[in-house]
Amino acid sequence: MCMGPPIWHLRKATAEITSVTETIAAQLVTDQGGWQVLGSFASSGGAANDLGVTQRTLSTARAAINVGANNQDQIVIVGPLNAGANAIRLRNIGLAAAGDHVYQIYTASKGANDDASFVKRGTLTFKTGSQASTFAGYEYADLLTVTNTSSSSSSWTVANPGDGTELVAEAFIDIQGDDTLIIVPTTLDDNSKLLGKYY
Repeated sequence: MCMGPPIWHLRKATAEITSVTETIAAQLVTDQGGWQVLGSFASSGGAANDLGVTQRTLSTARAAINVGANNQDQIVIVGPLNAGANAIRLRNIGLAAAGDHVYQIYTASKGANDDASFVKRGTLTFKTGSQASTFAGYEYADLLTVTNTSSSSSSWTVANPGDGTELVAEAFIDIQGDDTLIIVPTTLDDNSKLLGKYY
């Protein structure tokens, strides 16, 4: 008569499978945090000059913001980014349909001395459509282009419905473990808010 494996072997194998399944499940969790306003920009303050090549560290960017020349007090530094987040999604809302908003996006990882050198991830150009947002008077951009991407960074994925579709444009990128983000608004046709969601 053919005998099956001892019952304790079956119990051990079942326990091991359960342990592996639980480990995989823990690793496949996506951040469910909501959308955040990463930066609110007033067109009355004027668009900022982009960071020059001598301003692309955390300390020099902070100094440029404090001085405020060339409207660089409009620049926003966001950090630390959500711990454990792999990527970030970005959307834009503006006050007027067909308004243009252009942002220079930089990321970096801070060193032990609380400073960092930034990599320019790209230039995001949004044009506002007419889909309402949860912010009174603000509408989502439905047109988006991404240019000036860094050869050292991961590629952007762009959802670009197109001008006049009245849908929501979005860009997302792997932030590759970086913990600090700089947003430089270089075109502001009207007031705008850049929204972000980590995952």
